Amino acid sequence: MFQELHLWPLGLGILLFTGLYLFLYWRKFRSLPSRIFLQNPKAHLWKTVFLSLSALFLSIALLSPTWGKGKRKVEASSGNVIFLLDLSRSMYAFDLPPSRLEVSKALIRRIVRNSPGDRFALVGFAGEGRIFAPFTSSEEGFLKILFFLSPEALKQGSIPEEGLKEVGVLLKRSSGLKTLVIITDGEFFSRGWKEAALRVATSGINTFVVGVGTPQGERIRLPDGSFKTYKGTPVITKMRVENLEELSRLLSARLLLLNETPLEEAARRISSSIRRKSRFRFITYPIPRGYLFAFLFFLAGLGFLRWRWV
Repeated sequence: MFQELHLWPLGLGILLFTGLYLFLYWRKFRSLPSRIFLQNPKAHLWKTVFLSLSALFLSIALLSPTWGKGKRKVEASSGNVIFLLDLSRSMYAFDLPPSRLEVSKALIRRIVRNSPGDRFALVGFAGEGRIFAPFTSSEEGFLKILFFLSPEALKQGSIPEEGLKEVGVLLKRSSGLKTLVIITDGEFFSRGWKEAALRVATSGINTFVVGVGTPQGERIRLPDGSFKTYKGTPVITKMRVENLEELSRLLSARLLLLNETPLEEAARRISSSIRRKSRFRFITYPIPRGYLFAFLFFLAGLGFLRWRWV
């Protein structure tokens, strides 16, 4: 196998150029009187051989050939991250443009891309809770599910305890260190979320609460472009900071408000605080052999120079 197979045009070019040079070289000597050529035929023959070998070995060395398998011990660290995302229609509000929901998705994407090697799970809540992605290490698959997620996927309402209940299911399903990231505007229309938060807190999970929206609030723009109304009046939804602070207190979580903390900074803080467990494992790798052909190229080059000046 070759590690640098994409360099084959360069290797082929070297061989073709060398072949053209040798063709012109021998054509030149055929035009000379035979007595000149026969003065030292051995030198011309060896010079041709060594030049051809030099070109061949150089071309192969450029492609970085490999054969055989090696093993080495490497250290890797990984964590388990659960995202609990608010999917109530208030997340369509655009006080954080383009909308609270899209800003939340952008934050999740940044955290995932900043955390290679970790596993991720995704839970949504509105009027019900649902696990949309169990723990997975497939970044592509996870982000594809996230891309298509919308409030239309759930029965509407704003009952965070339904989502926290599904978080508890995930906590029981897998072992290892876990981090919970709750992303919501804090507009809750239920009474049981405090008790549910206390139950999750007993697991000792590392938790972040991320608030999206502004205290001043904004209208809710629905997917068809219209605004949500109540009795003909547009509904204004506000980020409930008091609920976010209480949720953070109950979970012993760190609170980040995206109307105050830049998205990149929030993603960096969360990614760097994910609890990870270090482990050692053995990996196999193809052993590179390009140096052998580089050495043969060097020897053939010396042979060419030896006969070049004869």
